[in-house]
Amino acid sequence: MSRNSELNRRHLIAAACLLPLSGAWGAAPSVVEVWKDPNCGCCKDWVAVLEKAGFKVRC
Repeated sequence: MSRNSELNRRHLIAAACLLPLSGAWGAAPSVVEVWKDPNCGCCKDWVAVLEKAGFKVRC
């Protein structure tokens, strides 16, 4: 078997493995529900981190 056909086979297998993940990039952002504790001030920081990562946050 030639080196060129071996590389093509590897590319084909890699593409086939990644194909199910291709729809994830176009998907709507996930919604994360955050339950805030009135005695804790860190919730707003956690919400900011989630929003920066692309999540929609519901409080």
